[in-house]
Amino acid sequence: MKSFPFACLMAVFFLLASFSETRAEAISQNKNSDLACEMAKKIASGELAFRNLTSDERSALGLFRQKDPVRYAACSKPVFHKSASYPATGRVIQIFDPITLFLSNGKKVRLIGVKVALKDQDAAKKALEEFVLSHDVRLEYDVQMQDSAGRLLAYVFQGDIFVNRWLVEKGLAEVEVSPPNQRYERRLNGLKDSSEEEFQFDQSQGSKLTQQIYFLWAGIMISFVILFWLRNRYFKR
Repeated sequence: MKSFPFACLMAVFFLLASFSETRAEAISQNKNSDLACEMAKKIASGELAFRNLTSDERSALGLFRQKDPVRYAACSKPVFHKSASYPATGRVIQIFDPITLFLSNGKKVRLIGVKVALKDQDAAKKALEEFVLSHDVRLEYDVQMQDSAGRLLAYVFQGDIFVNRWLVEKGLAEVEVSPPNQRYERRLNGLKDSSEEEFQFDQSQGSKLTQQIYFLWAGIMISFVILFWLRNRYFKR
């Protein structure tokens, strides 16, 4: 019976060690998320190119996006600079081709995130002429705001209609998203934005940590009760 208190103390030690290990794992995961968030911010700001990431960094960024999509969306949100060079609105006065618009302010706009097959170019151009020609449109940008030809790279909206996605829905264009311009990748594919969708988060890590805390305190309290009982029962003089 004298060895029983020692066994109780060993049980408490085991619970403490298990709790410490779980907490260390949680801290490590948080640190990795912080590093992935910093990478996403640098990509969004243009400081870092996605193509320059190592395979491990790409995997870490992908895992971060999968595990915490809301935080990923916040970290990778592009920083926009208000400037006359990048207007927020404009009136379409000409359709150059199925993905290039000419605005009244003299700017050429390329619809980003989509491509049109050769066989669909005439139909897509005609559809755009009927839909946006002589209409005011709203422009939203991504990380890269201009291409090598000087065209603005933009997501185009007429009212509440996302024109880039509209072409895809009509079967006149295909989604072609190239990093780092991934702001509306989900919407182009017919999904909700990460910031709009109600995600069901994986709470397993948090639940596991909470359970460890409960077991720890329960073990400590039970051990003290047993030791107090043993002291009064066998060691009381």
